[in-house]
This record gives sequence, structure tokens and C-alpha cells, in this order.
Amino acid sequence: MFSRLVRDLQELEGYDVDSARELLIREITDRNKNDIFNAYQLCLVGKDGNLSEDNVEVIGVGEPGRERKWVLTYTRANQQNPQSAPEEVVLSVQGVLKSTVILPPFKDTYQSSVRRVRYLKQGVTVTGLGTQQFDDAMNGITYVMSIFARSAEDGNILPSDGFNLGDNPSTLDVTNRYLTPVHERQPGDQSLTLAKEIDPLSTLNRFISEGEYVYGEDNQVLYFIKTNKETYVPAKPSVFRAGDIVEVQLSFAMIKIKNGNFKLQTILRAIMLLDRSITQKALLSMYRSKPRASASTPVSAKRRLVYERALDDINIKRIAREKSMATD
Repeated sequence: MFSRLVRDLQELEGYDVDSARELLIREITDRNKNDIFNAYQLCLVGKDGNLSEDNVEVIGVGEPGRERKWVLTYTRANQQNPQSAPEEVVLSVQGVLKSTVILPPFKDTYQSSVRRVRYLKQGVTVTGLGTQQFDDAMNGITYVMSIFARSAEDGNILPSDGFNLGDNPSTLDVTNRYLTPVHERQPGDQSLTLAKEIDPLSTLNRFISEGEYVYGEDNQVLYFIKTNKETYVPAKPSVFRAGDIVEVQLSFAMIKIKNGNFKLQTILRAIMLLDRSITQKALLSMYRSKPRASASTPVSAKRRLVYERALDDINIKRIAREKSMATD
């Protein structure tokens, strides 16, 4: 229960940043050599032998000629099945969870306007603790943005709000909408039901049942724990803590905004827990240093009813009267 209170890295007292940085570099190096998710590494984007504008393309989603969203896909020649539908590019980045404030479970009863449901999101903030590899990943985002810029017609493309390369250290916010308005659903996208570990109060499922929103494949976020170098198992989102070393999988989209401009979005697809040893040590230290109740003898108060006091008064008077009679 105590660890549930820590949702931001700044609240984690005694967190060993130097050890976490060393572990993170080790995990990034390992993932670059042995990617069990088979996804391109964001820190290598644009470099020799990795993802480049030669093997990807930007395509519009929705009715041809009226698109308001564009996604990054592999070119047909680079897909495993060239005859299948376009395959969206998914990239991986490793970092330390800085914030898990908007991770499920969603426990808000939410009484606000139904129109604002579209803005409800789940997501995380990750940091590289100043490592060069994480900054390389942030530079990879600028490379991806330059690919989208070629499809932005005459408008400007603005970076994602969660892209904080100027911070010291750099951080990245990656989110995904819980629900999509019905009129924005992609063709053939079936509406699903959110699991209890995500929507325990059925607040979001209620909006789905009312017919104005859907929870489709594009809204799904998958959660995993790495068990060894080559295997992983599904996990509940509640297991993640600020300070954990994780791998985040994300995709990119460009949306049309006001004045003919465009904006880049980073979309959360999956999170995998790589190492939580540093977090556990800090949490244990915080728990041990938590003030405890005094071991001295507890103080208690006794209670006497009015009736009990009245009976005592009667008995005292009776005894005094009996003594007086005995002396006469």
C-alpha cells in the first residue's frame, strides 16, 4: 500500500540515480542487440541500417481527400507481407518512469461533460537521467518529424507537447486516449470492452454503452514484465512505479489543427518493465524511515455513567447512616 502513494520520481526519497543510470545504459545496450519485440530503436532512427525515410512512408487515415490524420508506415517492400494492409511503424525507447500519474486503473466517476471524455488519456513520462542514448532517442523524434513535414503541404508541423528535449534531463510524455468518438473510428475497427484492471468502476464502459465512444484497437495499451533476456509476460498496469526502468513502445501521427498547421503526436502502444530493483530499494528505505507509533505504555481514559455515580452516592449515605445508628 505504501508504494502506491509514490507516483512521481521526485517523491521517491533515497532513489539511487547513479545506479539507475548505469542499469539504464546496460538495458539500452542489450535492447539494441537483442530486441525481443522486433521493433526499431528510437535512438538509432536515421542511422545506418536502421529506420530511414527510404523504408517508410506517410499515409492519410480516413476518407481519401478529407484526411485529418496521417501515420507513419513501412513501405510495401519493407513489410513482411507486401499484400497486406499498411503496417504502422512502432518504435521503442528505454527510460526511467518519471511519472505514472495517469496510468490505469481509472477510478474517477467522471461527472463532467460527455464531450470532454475524448480528452481522457492514459500514459507515462519517461526520462533518460541525462544519458546520451536517451537524448539520441529524442533526436530520433526530430528525424521522424522531418519525415512527416514532407507531407504537411504548406503548413508548419509543430512538435508534440510531451517532447521535452530542452529539459535537463530530457523527458518524454507518451499517451493514448482511452476512448475515441464514434465519428472518428477507423473503418473496420471493432469496439471492445475495457478490462476491470483498467476501468474498475465501469465509468469508461458506460460511455461506450451509451454509443458516443468506442474503445478500439487504436486505444489499446499493452503491459508486460520482462522475465529474462528473451521472454516477457503480460502484466497489470498497477505494477508500474515511478523509478522503474522500462521500455516504451510508441507510434507517431500527424494531425491537422487550426490555420492549416499540423501537429506531431506520440501515441503509447505498450510498456514493458525491465528492472525495478532500484525502485524497490528506495521504497523499502522510505518505509523503514516512516515514523512509527511510540512503544511507551499507552494512555487510556475510563468512563463512568451518571447512574453509576448516583448509586455510589446512595451507598455512601446508607453506610454513614448505619454507622450513626450503631453508636447511639
